Amino acid sequence: MTKNIVIVVGHGSRVQKSNDAFKHFIEQFARRVPEYDFRTAFVELAKPGLSDALHDALACAEEVSVLPLFLLTAEHIKHDIVDVVNETRDTFREKKIYLSQAMGVDRNMVDLVNKRIVQACATHAIDTSDAAILMIGRGSSDPGATSDFCKLVRLVTEKADYKRVDHGFIAMAKPTVEETLNHLIKEGYRSILLEPYLIFNGLLFQRLGLLTNSYTQNFPDLTIKLATTLGEDPLLFDLFEQRLRDKSYDAAGTK
Repeated sequence: MTKNIVIVVGHGSRVQKSNDAFKHFIEQFARRVPEYDFRTAFVELAKPGLSDALHDALACAEEVSVLPLFLLTAEHIKHDIVDVVNETRDTFREKKIYLSQAMGVDRNMVDLVNKRIVQACATHAIDTSDAAILMIGRGSSDPGATSDFCKLVRLVTEKADYKRVDHGFIAMAKPTVEETLNHLIKEGYRSILLEPYLIFNGLLFQRLGLLTNSYTQNFPDLTIKLATTLGEDPLLFDLFEQRLRDKSYDAAGTK
């Protein structure tokens, strides 16, 4: 019996370890749903690209599902991925390409963020009732993605008893991580945990590590720590499987 082909598409990174982590994520996820034939593709910075992956898959299948491994719906999904899917549909008019949604604002993601915060606070002996949590988003020129991240921050705040939860962006949106971090220090917080809303330890995470080290050196009397990325977790796998099974034929990812 031929398995249904699913192309999991990620952003892609200049850091090979991040691309390897992406592939490992898919390998682990595939064990949950062995009825699918999983393949990988990237939007940029790594190969294969989505167009090449789709052409290879459609050469031997009547239908293919595209499953984006993205936290939020921003330009890469709305334009880069959708454009490739539509262009490929024009080439293979007799075949079907389904498209799933990004993770989006979901309770599983809220629970996973809180899980990573609790773990990091335990590792670094940080008292959440007396510390500031700085949630860090990738940042986007898409206002919808920025708004969704802020909604997620609010849900994290409502779900747990933290003294303060704030947010900052790495690029393309305000406030920046540095702006919020400076503001929290000015307000007098002695312990600050940086919680990156990223799945893998790519270039952006490395930049956050350097930033954290810099602030630690400049403010030796403060506790400023960087939590781990979201990584592989049953909560993320559960939601990813839901996105897979809720696939749609519509390019916008809606039914």
